[in-house]
Amino acid sequence: MQARPKIWGNLLAEVVRAGLCTRCSACAASCPVDALDMAGPNGDPILTGRCVLCQICYHVCPRTGISISEIERRIFGRNRKPEEELGIYMSAYSMRARDRELLHSCQDGGAASALLGYALSSGIIEEAIVVDRDESWTPIPRIATGPADASTCAGSKFVVAPTIFKAKEAFLGFPNSKIAIVALPCQIQSIRKMQTSHFTYAKLSERIALTFGLFCTRAFTRDGLPRALSEAGIDPRSASRIIARGSELKIRVSDGEVSLPIARIGPHLMGSCDYCIDFASELADVSLGSTGSEIGWTTVIARSKLGDELVRGAIESGAVEFKPLGEEGLRAIMERSRKKRERDASKYIRD
Repeated sequence: MQARPKIWGNLLAEVVRAGLCTRCSACAASCPVDALDMAGPNGDPILTGRCVLCQICYHVCPRTGISISEIERRIFGRNRKPEEELGIYMSAYSMRARDRELLHSCQDGGAASALLGYALSSGIIEEAIVVDRDESWTPIPRIATGPADASTCAGSKFVVAPTIFKAKEAFLGFPNSKIAIVALPCQIQSIRKMQTSHFTYAKLSERIALTFGLFCTRAFTRDGLPRALSEAGIDPRSASRIIARGSELKIRVSDGEVSLPIARIGPHLMGSCDYCIDFASELADVSLGSTGSEIGWTTVIARSKLGDELVRGAIESGAVEFKPLGEEGLRAIMERSRKKRERDASKYIRD
């Protein structure tokens, strides 16, 4: 007897209403008839058109089931070895941009913006999906077509923004372009499932050529950060920069710096983060974050062959300065990764 198709109604019941949805936007981006939008409460996917029962939205969602080992074989050509606690990678560095203006506006060393700028200027990609924000710290995905566009959106936003959905707009505008996406670990899993699933919108997933995965412990809901700031007596519009340091957020305001304990912002964080066990974006081409490097530098882990070629090319071009990531830095990342792996991902990890 043929199994019943898994369609939007199943995704709604099993993932969205079950509290597993990460708002990654893969389902909306992959809908071939544009029947889904990320316009629900706090950015949830909702049905806005007629479902044609294609099953794609259900099968590109990692929270309906994902095999990390299968994706590793497809993306990296092999599975990680038992001793590879940080996942597969080819090289690891501490980096920072050489552009002093970029360093002033970036998060830590500005390596993500510098690497994206190099990828755009060298023709490795034609477009990049990055995350900007409005004055109230609500995230806004944007399409970058040059280094200046990438650097304008420098700095962490701490929110899952619908970047994959924005990639569809980039693809529809320039169908033959190679696209890069800067994303959180949950979104990287979504992109990889899009690229390896039998049910997928291949025209889009094949155009995503490069993934930059950010280190992440937890993320805010779409409106969570401005609400958390307001509850702490901080006008979001006065915050010019926010940096995560240990158990606190360091918020730069007009008259100095304010510390906000992360323990106070729990209600504004994504509940679905409870099930995520990936700290260092282990399925990305390049992983980036502050853990493992000194203040003012970015940790950069090149995982795929393309990612390693990109990083080496940026070094040779002089776009970044670098130093090898030492054992102490690697241990710091391993510690954060081990801590996150204590969460229960049995609801969707199939390995």
